[in-house]
This record gives sequence, C-alpha cells and structure tokens, in this order.
Amino acid sequence: MRTPRTHVLRRAAVPGLALSLAAVLSACGTGGGTSGSGASASPQAGGSLKIAIDSDPVCLDPQQSTLIASAVINRQVVDSLIAQDPESGKFVSWLADTWKASADAKSFTFHLRSGITFSDGTPVDAEAVKANFDSIVAAGAKSPYGSQYLLGYTGTEVEDAQNLTVSFDQPNAQFLMAASTPTLGLLSEAGLKASLADRCTGKGLIGSGPFKFSSYTKDSSTKLVKRSGYKWASALAKHSGDAYLDQVTYNVVTEPSVRSGSLKSGQVDVATTIQSQDESPLKSAGYTLLSRVNPGVVIGAAPNLKSSKILQDADVRRAVQLAVDRQQITDTVLSPSYGVASSILGDTTPGYSDVSASLKADPDKAESLLDAAGWKKGSDGIREKDGKKLSISLLYFYQANVIEAVQQQLRAVGIDLKLKQVTAAEYATASAKGDYDLRSTSVSRPDPDILRAAFSKSAGNLAWFTGDEPQEARLEKVLAAQLATTDTAERNKLAAEAQQILVDEGYAFPFSQLTQVVGVSSKITGITFDAASRILLHDAGRTS
Repeated sequence: MRTPRTHVLRRAAVPGLALSLAAVLSACGTGGGTSGSGASASPQAGGSLKIAIDSDPVCLDPQQSTLIASAVINRQVVDSLIAQDPESGKFVSWLADTWKASADAKSFTFHLRSGITFSDGTPVDAEAVKANFDSIVAAGAKSPYGSQYLLGYTGTEVEDAQNLTVSFDQPNAQFLMAASTPTLGLLSEAGLKASLADRCTGKGLIGSGPFKFSSYTKDSSTKLVKRSGYKWASALAKHSGDAYLDQVTYNVVTEPSVRSGSLKSGQVDVATTIQSQDESPLKSAGYTLLSRVNPGVVIGAAPNLKSSKILQDADVRRAVQLAVDRQQITDTVLSPSYGVASSILGDTTPGYSDVSASLKADPDKAESLLDAAGWKKGSDGIREKDGKKLSISLLYFYQANVIEAVQQQLRAVGIDLKLKQVTAAEYATASAKGDYDLRSTSVSRPDPDILRAAFSKSAGNLAWFTGDEPQEARLEKVLAAQLATTDTAERNKLAAEAQQILVDEGYAFPFSQLTQVVGVSSKITGITFDAASRILLHDAGRTS
C-alpha cells in the first residue's frame, strides 16, 4: 500500500519559484494526514477564525448531510466513538477508550470514557449512543450515509452507562470506520428531539465537540463558538483541552477566484477548495497550501451496462481505459498535489492498491481494439460501424476541466464523447434515469467498502450491472467477502482484487484523484486533516 499523500505546500523562498499547476510541483514537506499550517508556531488562546467555503452547507445535521461543506462545519461540533488515523488507517480512542469487534463482524462492543458531556450538560453515555443510532435508522433515506453504515442494524444493547454493544444481522466490517465519522457522531437527546428539517438549519446541533453551534444564514454564513470545559479530544489531537479559538465563521464564497482573493486581502484567514490556477499565486504571495487526496472512489466514470449497447462490448470499454492519459491530465489541468490516478480508489484510502500497470495510456492499443471490434475511422476522425458513429455520452456535474481533457483524449482514438453537464442538485435524478452511456463517479470514504457501496448490485450499482457478464459475479463475491472479515490483511487483499477487476473489465474508468487544497494565512497554525480529508480546528489557533 502506498504511503498516504498529504502535503503541506509552504511559501516559496523567492517569488516565482512556486510553479504553476501545469508544471512540475513538489511539496516542500509531507505529513501523515494530520499535517498542519505553521507547525513551528504555537497557537495563542483566543481570537476568531474566518473560513471561506465553496458552497452553502444546505443541511448542518451530520446524520443527514452528505456534503463536504457541511462536514467541515459539523465535524467541529460532534465527536465520534473512535477516530481514524489518516496516515495508518488504524482506529484510536475518542469517546470510547476501548472497543472490540466480533469474529463474524456482526457485533461491536464499546467502553465509553467517563465524565463526557454534551454542550447542554447532559451525559454522553451508552443510552445516548443507542438513541443516536436508533434515530439514524428511523430517518431511513433522510440519512443516506447513515443507512449504509447501519445496514442490517438490529439494535444497541446497553449494559450500563459506559458499556454497549452494537449488533447487525449480517457482517459489517466497515462499521468501525463508520463509527469514526460525523455521520455517526453523537447529538444530545434535546438535539435528537428536533425535527429533521430543523436540524438541517442547526437547531438541535448539540454535540460534545470543542465548538458549539451559534447561527446559520442560508447562502451566507455559519458561526460556531468555543465550548468551555472540553477535555476529551481524540488520541490524534495535539492537546486535549478547550479549543484555542473563541469563534469560527464560515462564509459561503462560491467563486474560486473570490475565495483566493478574500484570503489575499485578509477578509478571511482560510480558503477551502483552492483551484489549480490559484495555487501558484497564493504560494508566491506567502500563503501556506495544505493538501490531501480524498479517500474513496476517485473522479472518473462508470459505464451503463444496462442500456449502452456500445459499452456492453468489453473491448470498447478496454479501449476507453487505454485512451485516457492520466499523467497528462495531472500535468495539464491539475497539479502534482493531486497525484496521478492509479486505481479506482484514491491513494489515501485504506485498502488502496496500485493498479497503474493496467491504467497506462496506450492509444495505439486502444485503436487496435476498436479496429478489431469493427469500428473504422471516418473522414472526420470519428469511428463508425454499421452506419453509426462511435459516440458515447457522459453525465457529470463536477471537475469539468478533467472531463473535457478526457473528451479530447478519446477523440484522438476516434471516440466521440458527448458531455451532458448538470448541476449537483440535478445529478441524482438524471443519474437514476439512466439516459447516458457513462456517468461520473467520485465518492469519499476512508474504507475499502466504498467499492461495495458504489458498485455492488445490492448497493450503488454505478455500472448498472445486470449479471450478464461472468466477472460481475466474481466482483460481487469479492465485495461481499471483504465486508465479512475484520482481518485487515484479508480485507486489503480482497479490495485489491476488486480494484483489479473493476479496472481490467472496464467497469470503472479512473480519471484523476480528488484533492482538498486549503489556503491558510501565515497567522494561523494547527489546522489538520482527518481521515476523510476534512479540516479539523480543535488544535488550530492564531499565532498573532
């Protein structure tokens, strides 16, 4: 397994030495997932922090939301049973100091630390854990991630205030990862009593974390304030007591250049989702860039095997795979901070396997496969067969620069890729209709089970598997097996096999990794990434 890629891209010593995204860029320092800005400076107690985020969080309730913009906020408010080390993928203590999984991965026992309270003063005990998990199950589809994490949930048995066992009617090896996420983070009883709609606006966002919810104004800002008396940070934190900052404000700034401009002008201290073209100017101006690849399914596409006649041909799918030059995408439209996609999983994902040998661009071989399949180039360079053009459509809403680069690469071998761009809000409905040959893929999760959640016929079924191909059955068997074992080595072996099948059979087409790039003022220190590449603020503070 490759070492997770977390970079701290610091100030260039001389203006102009910070290279553009289309050129070669090297990190001046690396860390293991928790690298922070201004690591040599000590944070001062007090002060406020302003962060520019790229979109409205829409729903602040961690148990309902699936958006990054929401997670970077609610992660500061809610704690989880355990935490996942971004570097090793191992689990460490947080609200629970010990835990144990059964051999069949159907039950998980936790012992809670004593003396922990929600910000309303009520205890974080076993009954609170049970109430939260029961609430998530009751929410059903309103908690899309929660319903996946708690699939087969049969209940939580409370032994006493500090001991509990969570049980499932089927193996659920990904549950420990799930228990470390804000989705399964804990809210107080009062918070759970608020309606799901109210919780989206922040009402009921009462956690045990180092910050408390203060206010939310749609499409404008969200404010958090420090919670006094906090002393149960995870084992990954650099200190266990109160947060250093008194207040954090998240301002919605949708335009990338405006986010970067707001950072340079001093209107904000931190800007998230820094775009490729803005990296070099920020570094040259003396700002620190923190970056970490998102774990999970990378930016790419999956075929519609149900209705795309063209992509039902395995040789055409293999030709598409060979025609994509992933190194060129990084070199021309992204940055080396993104790395090069070398699997369907990002290289920070536990269980990631390097299958780059199967992803090496070979346009000549792609053309040979298409020739053999009967697709001959026409006068316009696009291939034809039986009077029909080799034209396929791709439904997407994100990373247009990457998609457009792929479009050009496919055209070079005679494939006409027609782009069907929709908004993020429209994507789910359009995707369900199935009116396309390919649909974009990118799902963040620091666990190899994301492959099952995304591609299994019993879950996301992103490739629209119908069971008509022998390798589909093999893939289903492998994905089910990795969910049924808690042995890390065995899970990783099975995950590697699944990644190889997905790539070799053209069931998934990786294009590029998705990377979180965050610009930080030199006056701020201690910002870190969690295992899902979301920023953490408990250790963050001002240096002046």
